Amino acid sequence: MAQVESLEEKLRQVFCDVFNLKPEEVYDNLTPSNVPNWDSMQHLNLIVSIEERFGVSFSPEEIGEIGDGGFRAARKILVSKGVAG
Repeated sequence: MAQVESLEEKLRQVFCDVFNLKPEEVYDNLTPSNVPNWDSMQHLNLIVSIEERFGVSFSPEEIGEIGDGGFRAARKILVSKGVAG
């Protein structure tokens, strides 16, 4: 039986892909302030990647929240949108 990836594992992989991080480098308090290459362009890449991976769309407010709160905020918003994990 194939192992099912959790929401957190899928989201962690998106962050790894966008920011060229190792899985162990992605944690709850990961925000633009502690990722050197998290600039406005990479933020857009992150948003598009999350939207494509999870089949959701973010409002401008949610995009801002992810910019402020990073990994934890992205996970919280996905859960609020009913993404199972």
